[in-house]
Amino acid sequence: VGTFKGLWKVENGRLIPVTPRSTDPNTQGILNETNIKPFLVDHDGNIWLGTMGSGLFRWDPVTEDLVHFTHNILDPHSISSNEITMAFQDRSGRIWVGTDSRGLNLFRSDEMGFQRFFSPEQGLETVSDILESPQGDLWLTSFSGLVRFDPSTGTTEIINRAQGLPNDQVVSILADGQGRYWVSTGFGLARVDSETRAVRTFDTLDGLPENDAMYARQRTRDGMMHFGGRTSLVSFDPGRFRSSSFQPPVVITGIALSDTFLTVGSDSPLERLPHQIEKLVLRHEKNDLSLSFAALDFGRPDQIQYRYMLEGLDDHWRTPVAQRRASYT
Repeated sequence: VGTFKGLWKVENGRLIPVTPRSTDPNTQGILNETNIKPFLVDHDGNIWLGTMGSGLFRWDPVTEDLVHFTHNILDPHSISSNEITMAFQDRSGRIWVGTDSRGLNLFRSDEMGFQRFFSPEQGLETVSDILESPQGDLWLTSFSGLVRFDPSTGTTEIINRAQGLPNDQVVSILADGQGRYWVSTGFGLARVDSETRAVRTFDTLDGLPENDAMYARQRTRDGMMHFGGRTSLVSFDPGRFRSSSFQPPVVITGIALSDTFLTVGSDSPLERLPHQIEKLVLRHEKNDLSLSFAALDFGRPDQIQYRYMLEGLDDHWRTPVAQRRASYT
């Protein structure tokens, strides 16, 4: 067990402090007073211990060999930060280390050190959780959103509020075994389809006790998901969630020319209310057009996602970001 006061183990129902031995006098006893946050047991039985300020440790409980990795400003192959948030081993055995504000690190060897991946523009800054997809991509939780990272190319894809997440602060992630990822954000939970990128959000209106970020997470053998927050534990079976098949009608609620909404009148091209017309004829110079729209569903209108396309002009569907409005000039 990693704690604010070092490493402990449970033995015969009792908590016993563990003091890894080290031949280096600089590291001997350092873990006893260190905040150990991430904790990983790798395929070889080594225990990787991340700390918030003292770097990364690798401990072999059999030989009791303790190796300490710290950031060195003069060494580009040292770990990028001493603020460790996550340690993860992928299926090929590689060790990945997330940091607070300094991106992702790939451990290569004791001699070669670490390869750094730091780019705020790519979402590689604060990395708090890591999950590997069946295709070998790494899904990272960050303060820029949910980040898909391709280890072979170093490229990323960011899913954030623009794609439907309730908040850009994403702190933990679980997979449900059905191609969907469940993430805790700074404003509730979200479910992301790994194929379509469709997002469904859940907050206190759906039964969550709080909308705060929940860093602790675990999926148990029975498929149940558990997210732990500051004051509560949220548990649920992701397989029992059912999406509504109701398709609400979508209507045009307003038409604007040069940001001025049209009203019905004898001197207006709008002869009836916007949702009642079948066509609109405009003079050629009236080419700054905006259409507002809404779906007629009042259960959770904030959960509805929209796309629009103007035939003859657009060659793909567009997703409105801030407002339910399509604008063309």
